[in-house]
Amino acid sequence: MKNLLWLLALLAVGCAQHADKKPPAPLTAITQASGGDMPDVQKNLHFNKAELHWQVFPEQQRISGHAVLTFTAKAALSNLSVDLDPQLGISQVMFNQTPLPSTHWRNPEGRLFIQLPETVALNHAFTITVDYAGKPHVAKKAPWDGGFVWAKTADGQPWIATAVEGEGCDLFWPCIDQPTGEPDSAELFITVPAPLVAPSNGIFKGMTENDGWRTYHWQVNQPNTYAIALNIAPYKKLEATYHSRFGNRYPMDYWYLQGEEQQAQVLFAEFPTQLDFLNR
Repeated sequence: MKNLLWLLALLAVGCAQHADKKPPAPLTAITQASGGDMPDVQKNLHFNKAELHWQVFPEQQRISGHAVLTFTAKAALSNLSVDLDPQLGISQVMFNQTPLPSTHWRNPEGRLFIQLPETVALNHAFTITVDYAGKPHVAKKAPWDGGFVWAKTADGQPWIATAVEGEGCDLFWPCIDQPTGEPDSAELFITVPAPLVAPSNGIFKGMTENDGWRTYHWQVNQPNTYAIALNIAPYKKLEATYHSRFGNRYPMDYWYLQGEEQQAQVLFAEFPTQLDFLNR
């Protein structure tokens, strides 16, 4: 009997391991597509701001997200939709910081439909907050296909990036996956295990560290949705100031992996020349 129980336990472990290794579900047609005809429920939205919080768990290849999306109604609204890969499970949706009952939202195929608890009048601003988590789609051959890249540096540390120009922003945050659906601004809060670094687009607003986690804060105006990106590694940084021919000064930063400083310095030295050309 004891041996039988042992064999059953081994069998259960083996089945669990096999289940963990099963291939991820393919992208839905909605998530796979990007651009095209904008749905009617999105045409009446002006996207003011995306405030995006991510926590990234490299060992589990998993993320959790908290997205606060500010819109202005271009017509009276009783419902709306945004796009998000359904592989990322949603735990809560809020309207103006008030949680909605689960019967007021659904995301069956990658288009998150939200029934508002009240009609939003023309030209009124409001917020939609989405809390979600899961294992994001993995790119097999980035950047030719979209998704996350979970790699390792030469010394075995996490090296993570997103590639979403093809399939779109909905691979890892709730957005309007259309060229005309970009937010006016975005604020990014990227939380990663210390001592990892998370550079992104826009202006660096600072880093805080707490209980072994670092949160990097970035702010960007008029972003392309595909350029809202994660890039995480034990990066080092080169810094300099560019002096334009018009008397302006701009900070230049270049992030590189440890052990590649010599190559990075060679490339970084070319930046002022390139910027001079663009100035002319």
